[in-house]
Amino acid sequence: MNPDLDASGPPNAWSRRPQPGEERVLTIDGMADNGAGLARAVLTVPDGSQFNWAAEVRHALPGEEVRVRIVRARRRRAECELLEVLRPSPARVVPPCVHAGPYDGAGRGCGGCMLQAMDPAAQAASKAARVATLLTEAGVDPAVIEPITTLESPFRYRNKMEFSFGDDYDRAPALGLHPSGMRFEILDVPDCHLLPAWAMAATGWARAFRRDRELPHHEEGRGRGWLRTLTIRLAFATGQWSLDLCTADAEAPSRADGTPIDAEAEVAAWAAYARGRAESAGIVAPNLWWTRHRARRGERTVRTTVALGEAQPLHEEVRLSGRAPLALEIPPAAFFQPSTPGAERIYGTVREFFVDGLAAGQAPRVLDLYCGTGSVGLALADRSASLVGVELVPSAVDAARRNAALNGATNAEFHAGDAAKVLVEQGFDQPGAFDVVVVDPPRAGLSAAAIEAVLAIRAPRLLYVSCNPQSLACDLGPLAAAGYRVRRARAVDQFPHSPHVETVVEVVGAGTTS
Repeated sequence: MNPDLDASGPPNAWSRRPQPGEERVLTIDGMADNGAGLARAVLTVPDGSQFNWAAEVRHALPGEEVRVRIVRARRRRAECELLEVLRPSPARVVPPCVHAGPYDGAGRGCGGCMLQAMDPAAQAASKAARVATLLTEAGVDPAVIEPITTLESPFRYRNKMEFSFGDDYDRAPALGLHPSGMRFEILDVPDCHLLPAWAMAATGWARAFRRDRELPHHEEGRGRGWLRTLTIRLAFATGQWSLDLCTADAEAPSRADGTPIDAEAEVAAWAAYARGRAESAGIVAPNLWWTRHRARRGERTVRTTVALGEAQPLHEEVRLSGRAPLALEIPPAAFFQPSTPGAERIYGTVREFFVDGLAAGQAPRVLDLYCGTGSVGLALADRSASLVGVELVPSAVDAARRNAALNGATNAEFHAGDAAKVLVEQGFDQPGAFDVVVVDPPRAGLSAAAIEAVLAIRAPRLLYVSCNPQSLACDLGPLAAAGYRVRRARAVDQFPHSPHVETVVEVVGAGTTS
């Protein structure tokens, strides 16, 4: 028997380099950042030299013994396909979604819910441990890291999903999600368990309309086809929802048989069809939008969104302790947390940290960087003397101003532009200009210029909302070097079944008392 396949030997002890196509038995002892099971292996070559290897196995869980096939091996790292779970983890459960699990070309392999076979409590514990490890390695006192916050239900929590038009494994028309690792193939998904079931009816309408009208999907790289995506978005509190049909902005789109497509007529027909189906199903009529996606080699990609009929931006309400619900207008292209229950926990945590750190009667001056449509900062506006928001996207700033009006936040102002540049241009980068700085940067974290500008302000408190604990840990380095320390940290599991985790951290200056 090949010793590399002998499960009775030392776990993950290899006598030769793994090759694509080989099968091996591995013991999973960790989890990679992307949610794949991680097996650490030791390769011993004939001269006795040893080398550390890592093998990633999608859909395998820590503590499991699995049989895998090597897909690729390079730079002491192997990517593996899960073939069989020989010894399951106690945390393994049966996924309720038929599309969950390793890709099989026949309905399974959705790239969305990597961890659905793992008990939700175990998922949250794994994410909490990952955040705690990264923060303690960055010098954070473990005593200030609080228990992770989770959602009431791990399903039907998303308020936005984008589904792609394409072909499935058998080259049949499909509307759904890309399977794991597949760029062009689409897995048809009639019911995604992350979105409320009633809203998923819209994908059935779109499938039927596409079939009846014989409309082709856009083929990336070939410059042909028309239908690209269908985005479903809804407001949990108000019950409003929207459908955004995205098509290629082709100069002369046509069907497979060469018949020209009258884009405006087809979109108008789709809008009438969707409204009729909603009425027949007893569902509130959706707000309908049409986005034309223009992508040309050598040109900047342009997306143009127009309202169909009397479509209006959605209005959502976020429930927060100690204040009236936060009213938010959400235009079709604007960013809002894709999980409304998650948004309530993230904004609620920020508000809790903010309020708990206030002295009696204190109303601080607040700066909100990367403010988007203003949601995080406006959650604090009622306890602030003033609020200044900075956001790169002008349309988001326009929405932030409307949101301020919706919430009666007359003490708020918003500026469009690069965070670091706006601070300098407006004179906001002066010592003592603000008492609290709130940052909610993209996954890459704060830019060097933004960190420099934040440090120049010398605010006593910084509230950092992170969607990537790795970049958060990196950004804490220069803050610590400038005399700041983490007073509180809490992870929020707003995306069950995915490896993603949010973290809210309160950072205080050297002179700030506990």
